[in-house]
Parts: sequence; structure tokens; C-alpha cells
Amino acid sequence: MLGEIRSGQYAASWIAENEAGRPWFEARRREERAHLIEQVGARLRALIPFLDPVSVTPEGEVRRAGAAPAVAVEVAS
Repeated sequence: MLGEIRSGQYAASWIAENEAGRPWFEARRREERAHLIEQVGARLRALIPFLDPVSVTPEGEVRRAGAAPAVAVEVAS
């Protein structure tokens, strides 16, 4: 890979990929978003009360997990 960077081949490939609408990049991004570690991570983040977690679908749609449930508080008078 270092040879490709030094020769300029990597940059040329990346430019060509972008000019073609990034088909390889977007396919790889979808695969990685659908990976099991991403699913587990989303479930774990949803358990952390001080976060406002979001999930990202394999298509790239961002979904807010929702606010934490309300907690009833009893006030002594």
C-alpha cells in the first residue's frame, strides 16, 4: 500500500472511485454498519443512562433511540 501511495496510484484510484459515485466505498460502509459488533454496540449504548444514543442503519439512516423513561419521584411534604 505504501508503494501505491508513493506512486500516486492510491490517489488516482480514490479520485476515480469518487467520480464513479463511490460504489466500493458505499458497499463496504453498508457491510460494516450491518456487522454484529455495531449491533451489540448500539444495544450497549442504549443501556448507558447519560447518553442520548443513536443507531445507524446499514443504509445510513440515523435513528434516535429516544429519551430515557421518566422516573417517578416521591416528594415528602
